[in-house]
Amino acid sequence: METIVRFFFIFLFLHIPFSCQKEKVHEDKLSEEEYMISDNISNQNVTSFAEDSKGYVWIGTIRGLNKYNGYTYSQYLKSENNLQSISGNSINSMLTDSQNRLWVATDKGISFFDDKGLIHRVEIDKKEYPPVQILENKKGEIIINLCSHLCKYDPVNNIFKAFYAFDQYNMYNKVHVDKDDNLWTVSLYSVECLDRNSSKPIKSFRMDKFVNIFYSYLIGDKLYIQHGKGGLKIIDIHSKEYCPIPYAIKRDTVLSHSLITIIHPYRDNQILINTHKNGIYIYDYEKDLLIDQRSDNFPFEISDYVITSLFTDKNNNLWIGTQSNGFRVIYAYNEQFNDNQALQKLSKEQHIIALATDEKENLWFATHSDNLYVFNLRNENINHIDLKKFFPEDPYYQDKILSILPAGNDTVWLKTEAKLIQCYYKGNNLIRLKTFFFHHYLYNIAKDKKGILWTDTSMSDLYTVSKGADNPQKMKNYQGTYPSYKSCMLTLSTGEILVITSHAYLDVINPDNWEIKNYSLENIIDKEHFIPTAAYEDSDRNIWIAIQDRALIKYSLANEKASLIKNIPGKDIVSIIEDKDKNLWLGTLSGLVKYDRQLNQFFSFYTYDGIGSNQFSKNSVVRLANNHLIFGGTHGLTVFNPSDIDIKRQIPLYFEEIVSASPVINNNINLKYNQNKLDISFIALDYSKYPRIRYHYKLEGLQDNWIDAGTNRTVSYSNVPPGKYTFRVYITSNDNADVLAENSLNIDISPSPWLSIWALLLYGIILLAVIVYINRLYLKIRVNKSMVQMALREKEQERHINEMNMSFFTNISHEFRTPLTMIAGPISTILKDESLSSENKHLLSTVNRSVSRLLRLVNQILEINKLENDTLSLNLSYVDIIHEINEAIEIYAVNSNMKDLTINTTGLQSSFFMVLDKDSLEKILNNILSNAFKHSPERGNINIHFNVISNTEVSALSKLAPIQDTEYIKIEVEDEGVGIPDNELENIFLKYYQVNNTSSNKGYSTKGRQNIVSGNS
Repeated sequence: METIVRFFFIFLFLHIPFSCQKEKVHEDKLSEEEYMISDNISNQNVTSFAEDSKGYVWIGTIRGLNKYNGYTYSQYLKSENNLQSISGNSINSMLTDSQNRLWVATDKGISFFDDKGLIHRVEIDKKEYPPVQILENKKGEIIINLCSHLCKYDPVNNIFKAFYAFDQYNMYNKVHVDKDDNLWTVSLYSVECLDRNSSKPIKSFRMDKFVNIFYSYLIGDKLYIQHGKGGLKIIDIHSKEYCPIPYAIKRDTVLSHSLITIIHPYRDNQILINTHKNGIYIYDYEKDLLIDQRSDNFPFEISDYVITSLFTDKNNNLWIGTQSNGFRVIYAYNEQFNDNQALQKLSKEQHIIALATDEKENLWFATHSDNLYVFNLRNENINHIDLKKFFPEDPYYQDKILSILPAGNDTVWLKTEAKLIQCYYKGNNLIRLKTFFFHHYLYNIAKDKKGILWTDTSMSDLYTVSKGADNPQKMKNYQGTYPSYKSCMLTLSTGEILVITSHAYLDVINPDNWEIKNYSLENIIDKEHFIPTAAYEDSDRNIWIAIQDRALIKYSLANEKASLIKNIPGKDIVSIIEDKDKNLWLGTLSGLVKYDRQLNQFFSFYTYDGIGSNQFSKNSVVRLANNHLIFGGTHGLTVFNPSDIDIKRQIPLYFEEIVSASPVINNNINLKYNQNKLDISFIALDYSKYPRIRYHYKLEGLQDNWIDAGTNRTVSYSNVPPGKYTFRVYITSNDNADVLAENSLNIDISPSPWLSIWALLLYGIILLAVIVYINRLYLKIRVNKSMVQMALREKEQERHINEMNMSFFTNISHEFRTPLTMIAGPISTILKDESLSSENKHLLSTVNRSVSRLLRLVNQILEINKLENDTLSLNLSYVDIIHEINEAIEIYAVNSNMKDLTINTTGLQSSFFMVLDKDSLEKILNNILSNAFKHSPERGNINIHFNVISNTEVSALSKLAPIQDTEYIKIEVEDEGVGIPDNELENIFLKYYQVNNTSSNKGYSTKGRQNIVSGNS
């Protein structure tokens, strides 16, 4: 047990220092003056952009560097006292290299961010000019342009070393790296191609001494050069010769004489050309087409800002930096649904309620504000029809065109609430031929294979208008369901007319004989809940019927089989169309939905995806010959090619900032028991105009259900119990349709030192030791209990023997008393005889005293039982104790002559009276004196001393507590025998105890005497 306790303290001594270590703090963390997070950019004058390996966009300004995540800006500034800060505040250039380092050139030097986000400053051996440009060649070598020199990075010594010097009189320089790793240097008066190995000029181009070069940019194999006379030169880097200026640029009198400040690659086969005062252009070098910023076909709107930099990120978003207005982003996703800029601008913010195309590639659309447009898709000619002139019959109530149906041969049918109007369109003129009036609301129009026009009304009547007819004809044998709250009508691929009523019936009408074939959908849907909102026949002749409550029915007329698809994204489908890949596109009242029939999966698009608006109009959809789809809605027109739509967005999801007491290493955090507070910030790098992402998270081990955080990107936990956890987060689009990305963070919170594995092991050892100890204690108690029981049995046996002895001694004592009494009587009589000589009389007196003592002893034996039970009472009297001691000595003085012993006394010459029991005193003295005379050798000395002692001496000699103002006596008897060993002195008062000494004599116990002394003390 002692070993276990010693081990316990050793463990504590070793464990406590480690469990109480202070958390190390990184000494190189940036202060608030060097790093901060803000909702605003550090400065509105943007100088450069860069995108790091994770997808963060970095924005350089004339005051500070900004790391932008789409929501907030992490701002970096220089500090003279901290080498871990950036080298300067005015950012000149940035580059992300092949090793994922972000290089930042400033007005005070250059530094880079490593893959852990730490900043490293780099020395430059030429410090006359700051770096203005950063490049990387195919070898991964980093080159900076100082305008005076070119320097190459030495990673071993962390320094940029100059390897090329420019002409000091030809100082404006820009450098480009071509596909062969050759360097092209552009200065004020010349262009040179430097060999990639020797850095010696391979080819030189000299400008006229009066012509300065102000700008250059290398795109592909063409080096564009802007010179001082407002002209543009192009060098082919392969042939190393000048190229002719493209005709589109050359013929544009404005651009050809403008000062070009930026040339930047844009989309496929296109470049952006920004000028000093004449705006920005897009040049398509495949089509040799130049688009001016002021043109309707220009893909985005831009204000007249002074543009300082252009940058395209990995998602093809265009970042535009300005001199005093920050930056603007042209999001690529917006261009997916903006395929025709002219058409987009024409219909912008107009509520389209009818849409159709004719055989001459004219797009017809009517608006809620009573406008009718005809847009030629081939030449982009626009014809606006004045409906006030077109409807002269009612100047106070303008008829709204609800449906447009081109019928061929330049004939167009227009439907209003209660009119059918036959028109002729020729030479941009819309001529009204016939008007058919109805007494009830018209729902739909369709044209069968014979060219007959069909329409249905709110009274469930079906009408036809044949060629040349002056009045509509009601179909008498048709009995629709009344009341008809809503219906759909379409022309099937067979030329038949399909009418879908609001009571789950499909009526197919054969135009040849007007026979009607009925189909019922009651087997898959309750007719009371069947309200059709749109219908469409696909290329496989399946009928798709949209009904309210976000459901879609697929029905085959051939085998009369139907299937129901529920929980479709969006509210109330109002239009359906199929693309060339047999995918269905659904216009709804809450977004645009693509149904991938192969994957059986729905994909949703909303305003923030660039579709313009979430609310589309009934049956306002067409498919063009080139597979482009056009949907009409409250915003105008959405034009796109389904093949160009990126369904699965690649959005990186990161843990941006984790506030904890320990660093995050490979998405793992190890925390101590008292570091159980977490603040976790996550970010999906989806740069967009509107929030398009929803976040969902849970802490596995603490939470069972996912938490829908919406657009919130932070979560806090406090007092998390020790254990292993996994924090998971995933993102979806706003409709929660798809999981776009997910990430996880492993969190290990160690238990407290007293709950660690070693502590639990120690507790186990201690518990085991306690169990062993308790078991041993229990066994010991059992043994002791057994010994006590044995001792009690022995005591009982001893008591029984003592009783037998007492009975025996009592009987013997009675037998002794009678003869002693008989002896005592005659001796007393003889002593009264005066004729006895003094010597004889002295001897008889001695005999008489001995006989009296024997009688007293006999009486004492009779009272031995009382002594054994400690019930012997004292008979106290006021006695001269010195007299009693002298009488006892006198009895033994006679026998001392036999061994020639000398008795010496001190303090027994006078008297000393005290209260005592004479009989008890006699027993004590006889016991002590008999042992002294017995064990003293012949001719030995026996010394007897009597003293009166103080309270202090009493305390030193015994365990008695002395009483104040009380006198005590001390009687000492000394002999010259072998004595009692010191280790036996405590046992002399034990009952019947005998001491074995070397002379084979035995000292007997004085147990009874102890009781007597205790009784007199």
